[in-house]
Amino acid sequence: MTHISDTTNGSITVRPMAEADIDAVAKIYAANARDALSPDERAKQGFVQGRMSPERLRSFTTGGSGFVATDGEEVFAATVIHAPDAFTGKPSAQRPGESPAARTVELAQAARLDSPVLYGPSVVAEGYRGRGVLRQLVEAVADEAQTKGYSHLLAFMEDENAPSFAAHERLGFLPLGGFRVEDRDYQAVMLPLA
Repeated sequence: MTHISDTTNGSITVRPMAEADIDAVAKIYAANARDALSPDERAKQGFVQGRMSPERLRSFTTGGSGFVATDGEEVFAATVIHAPDAFTGKPSAQRPGESPAARTVELAQAARLDSPVLYGPSVVAEGYRGRGVLRQLVEAVADEAQTKGYSHLLAFMEDENAPSFAAHERLGFLPLGGFRVEDRDYQAVMLPLA
């Protein structure tokens, strides 16, 4: 468990996601989804890729694959990690290799990254942005990923999501490559863990 001090609002804790967190986390993801925000809001604050339903979030409450940040009892941020094989060989509405996650994994394979793990989406509620919370979430994910033997964190974001790209760049993520899926341009990034 990671604790960071916040002189304004007490102590912020980053911990594994629990079943009791699911409704709060689902609401935060939904409020920050691409389609829930205006173009101006997306340009200013960034946005979450994809959908994170309560059912999907439930799968991240075991095995240290979901994390939340709390201020007392309030859950205000979350992220998840996925093994790259979760995006290969699974039937879906999209052709294999046509999801942003699958394309990111393909770029990692082409770069010959040994044992990468896909992380995200991450979300931080509006009142907590700019206070180092994403850094704490990424540190928790990186620690868990290293414990499981992974060598790199992978993430992807739409080119339109400049705030997210800039935040990840500040955290040390490096460009992995760009790609296009369903008329949207994306960038994949990686963070070496060793």
